[in-house]
Amino acid sequence: TRQTFRQYLVNYYRLLWWAYDPRPWWTREVWDPTIDSRIPLRLHEPVGRHAAHFERVDALWLRSGLQWHCKLGLETGSLTWTTVLQRISGLVVFDDYLRQRQITVPWLSDSPQRVRTLMLDFLGHVRQLRVSTPRPTHGQPLSPSRVRSLLGHVEQFYTFMHDNQDAAATAL
Repeated sequence: TRQTFRQYLVNYYRLLWWAYDPRPWWTREVWDPTIDSRIPLRLHEPVGRHAAHFERVDALWLRSGLQWHCKLGLETGSLTWTTVLQRISGLVVFDDYLRQRQITVPWLSDSPQRVRTLMLDFLGHVRQLRVSTPRPTHGQPLSPSRVRSLLGHVEQFYTFMHDNQDAAATAL
C-alpha cells in the first residue's frame, strides 16, 4: 500500500541521515538508540520504545544546553533514558513559557528579583496547564505530581548548568 511504501522510505531516510551525519551523537536533534549505538544506555534500558526528540525545544540555547546536560547524565549514569525523555518534556513546557514571554537568554533576567518573580509566574503557569493527551483525565488540571515533575526537571537542569557553568561554556 501507499502508506507502507511511505513508511519504508521514511525508515531508509532516517538510516541514511544517521549514517551520513558527521556531528557527535549528542548534538543531533533526535537521539535514537536503536539506530545509534554510541548513545550510552544501561543494559536494561527500554531501548526500542522511544527516541528522544530535542527538536521539540525551540530555543537553540536551551536545546543545546539540554542536550549537553543529558549527554553527561547518560555518560555518568546520573540520568536514565526514561529520565532524559521526561527532562525533555519538562523543558518543552518551560521553552513554551519563555517563548510566550519573549525571553531569549539563558540567564532569564539581569535581576535576581526578576528571576524569582518569573519562576513564581512559571509555577502558576504550570498549575494552570491541562492534560492534553487523550486519556480519561483529558482537559483536567495536571496532577500535583505532574506539576512537581515539570518544575523539578527545570530546576535540576538549571542547577546542573549553574554547577557546571565553566564546562558548559567551553562545551557549548
